[in-house]
Amino acid sequence: MGDAYSTSMGIFGMDPNDRSRNLALYVQDDWKVSSTLTLNLGLRWDIPTPYYERDSEMSGLDKTLPNDAIGGYLGALAFLSPGERYASRYYGQIAPRVGVAWALNETTVIRAGYGINFSPPIKDGWYTSYTAGFNGSNSINSRTGEFREAAVYNWDTAYTPYTAELPNMDPTQLNGTGISFYDPSTNRLPMVQNWNIGAQFDVGWNTKIEANYVGNRGSRMNLPMYLNGAQNQVPLSYMSLGNALLDPIEDHPEIQKPYDSFSGTVSQALRPFPQFRGINTHRMNAGWSGYDSLQISFTKRSDFGLSFLGSYTYGKAKGTSDTSGPGNYYDYGQDFYNLDADYSTTQFHYPQDLKFTWMYDLPFGPGGQWVTDGIASHILGGWTVSAIMRYRSGGPLRIGFGGYASDALWNSGMRANEDLHGDKQSFSISESDLDTDNGTPYLNPAAFSEPAVTDEFVPQEMGNSTRWLGDTRGFGLLQEDFSIIKQTSLGFREGANVELRADIVNLFNRNRLSNPNTGISSSDFGKVFGKGGAPRAIQVGLRINW
Repeated sequence: MGDAYSTSMGIFGMDPNDRSRNLALYVQDDWKVSSTLTLNLGLRWDIPTPYYERDSEMSGLDKTLPNDAIGGYLGALAFLSPGERYASRYYGQIAPRVGVAWALNETTVIRAGYGINFSPPIKDGWYTSYTAGFNGSNSINSRTGEFREAAVYNWDTAYTPYTAELPNMDPTQLNGTGISFYDPSTNRLPMVQNWNIGAQFDVGWNTKIEANYVGNRGSRMNLPMYLNGAQNQVPLSYMSLGNALLDPIEDHPEIQKPYDSFSGTVSQALRPFPQFRGINTHRMNAGWSGYDSLQISFTKRSDFGLSFLGSYTYGKAKGTSDTSGPGNYYDYGQDFYNLDADYSTTQFHYPQDLKFTWMYDLPFGPGGQWVTDGIASHILGGWTVSAIMRYRSGGPLRIGFGGYASDALWNSGMRANEDLHGDKQSFSISESDLDTDNGTPYLNPAAFSEPAVTDEFVPQEMGNSTRWLGDTRGFGLLQEDFSIIKQTSLGFREGANVELRADIVNLFNRNRLSNPNTGISSSDFGKVFGKGGAPRAIQVGLRINW
């Protein structure tokens, strides 16, 4: 006999007809004020509508609605009336843009610009469907036959009919489970202000140099690490209760029940809405970000067969989150009530980044400077060599902390403590120091510590480390990619040729040390065990063009 278990089969009483519309008006014009001054002016006005269902078949938490099943304690499931929305249209999404180009003289141009951009309306309902009361499920048995693949239901043995009545308009039906909440403020979409100012110089020899300050500030940014349940986190002021947070409320008569019929742990009783396990939302626009950088580039157009492009960026990116995607996989929020603590350098912040690309057509063969005819011209001519070179700072590191009792505070996550800062957080090591068996210490264990917990792992403090360390990073990227191409004309028509090429990725076979172990509770914390980066790779190809 195969084993049996119960699963759920959804029986939907609605065909989801979700809607989200955006009306946009836009005007732009280039105004040539004089022969040396040009203005670029623009204005965009977006009017986003809230996410809604065509027939208003939506439900969600109303934090002010009395919950009759628990004596009128506030917080119950509310249903939209026909034509009703959980949020109103937002008419304040106005985005001006202005750009200036001023030619000081024949070799120098000053450019500056400022603009505002808003994110588009996205359903992004990873955790929420707002369909409670409009769908239901039956439990069915599976894998009851002799084989795992044996059919459980067939024409003669049909699925159990769904007998509950839909829609179910009971505002208390989600008591004891999770509930979705549509925050009306999320219809004010994320906004980013961008600005730049810089100069471009023609220094001769077909070469230009450009230097710019580029910055932006984001507001109302998404905080995906708090979408799933964080709005029902226990306030940190109750951490002082320690292990008592995990006890049944009946064991602590000194702690008042939120309502007479409550039954659960002390921690659950102290949540803002103890009648629900978690409060989910599809979007939470409460974050902010900032970026400042110096960007320098230099370009040389082809001259004697040589052209190159180089760029250097020195900057800093900071924010309360790193992605608008679902979950806390990339963000690592810690305390819903203290978003300031999440403001740190971002995961994609690399302080210095130098890129250099060059291409050189060797001066031999037809059209070249030397050996322009004869057999030798066909052998030596048509060769092009090029390279892409990149040198970048190491990536940010995060010191995480796990193993605590997550049902004590119901918060999103925890970080470690930073006890020392700056160069005291790490040791200087090189590839020759690497011990792949025992690991090579890179992070200083004395610079970090675990937050205090009780003997039952109830947190007694939040870690003071930032989401991503601002002073200490992983190991930098040094890489050179090289290509050599030989083109030989076939002679019978223009453009017909044979192309032989060899591409070498990571020409000098550089490897960098891998990031260290960043789990504060691990016995290998701070140690590096290997190298990262791809090894040298060579690819050779032959192609005929006609």
